[in-house]
Amino acid sequence: MTPFGKSSPCWVVMGALGASSGACGNPIAASIQPIYQSLSASVESGSLQTSVEAVNPESRPITFEIRDPCGATIRLYTEGGSLLVWDQLVWLNNRPGGCKAVPRPITLGSRATRTLIATASLTDILGDSLASGTYQVRTVIWQGAPVPGLIEVIAPGLVVLIR
Repeated sequence: MTPFGKSSPCWVVMGALGASSGACGNPIAASIQPIYQSLSASVESGSLQTSVEAVNPESRPITFEIRDPCGATIRLYTEGGSLLVWDQLVWLNNRPGGCKAVPRPITLGSRATRTLIATASLTDILGDSLASGTYQVRTVIWQGAPVPGLIEVIAPGLVVLIR
């Protein structure tokens, strides 16, 4: 895979009622959940793939949940990042069967990491009325516990050319 970019992410936690919190350059406090970092994206063989590292910086194991099979999904924004133009979770939920969210616990040992990967077909992205072009890519982690919500991992400047 040829990465288009790799950057230090920002993050946004979206609560069930639309409340949000977040920061750029400062990771999520790891006392109860992992830090999400190292967002990268690549386009290869007709697919867009993103990866995010879930990191446990603690000297003790931590357990968290992501929703399976849609624990990591892709969002595309205009190049400036101001307008959401394609959301894989919405796209999946508009298809037969949708995204059945079953909690999947993940335990990270002391100072361990786990890579979370999201993949989308370029045919699915462009076939959903999106024009060829350059887009900012973000990965959304659908976390179930300990803090339920959507965690949007943002790497400023990480863009992909979709055509």
